[in-house]
Amino acid sequence: MTGELYVAEQGGDIFRVEATGTPDVVPPCLGCPATPETSCRQPGAGKASIFIKNDGDDAKDRFTWKWLKGDVTPKSAFGNPPPNYVLCTYVDSSVVQADIPSAAACPSCWTETATGFKFRSDTDEITRLMLKSGDVPGKAKIIAKGKGAALPDDLPGVPVTQPVTVQLINSDGECWEASYSMPPTKNANGIFKDKSD
Repeated sequence: MTGELYVAEQGGDIFRVEATGTPDVVPPCLGCPATPETSCRQPGAGKASIFIKNDGDDAKDRFTWKWLKGDVTPKSAFGNPPPNYVLCTYVDSSVVQADIPSAAACPSCWTETATGFKFRSDTDEITRLMLKSGDVPGKAKIIAKGKGAALPDDLPGVPVTQPVTVQLINSDGECWEASYSMPPTKNANGIFKDKSD
């Protein structure tokens, strides 16, 4: 049963557990702070985009966040192995949380690259996460995608109230952010998309 994932409960918390002969309990996923973190790494001006499709059919829902040409981000900032991550979307005094499990919780989900890590899962709230480091300004890149009914139930309805702030936070205390102020690129007919400030 080595490598098999199952769910366990301990002290009221739900844990994803991998059996490795003697099962190990891994930490639970993070929660989003009630308000955005401060001092997060920033993308290049206008270089982070957001796309939300909130359809009447949950299977057609989509979420994409691209954080490009960002602040200096060493590969070590991503953690090795990658810890828990959470993608927090702050809209109209509320926050939508999407969890990305750590490599300890889902080792088969993570792949190391020369410059960072890639996450892939067809069952988690975020199905794809690409983390690329950059040792000089403008080289770091993050792309997060989610789709279908696995996305959080509280995905923002459209039209979305701006400003919107998106933060990717890991359990090592690292944070990447982009903010989106009026006017949006599109904010109607179930679709919200915009470029960062």
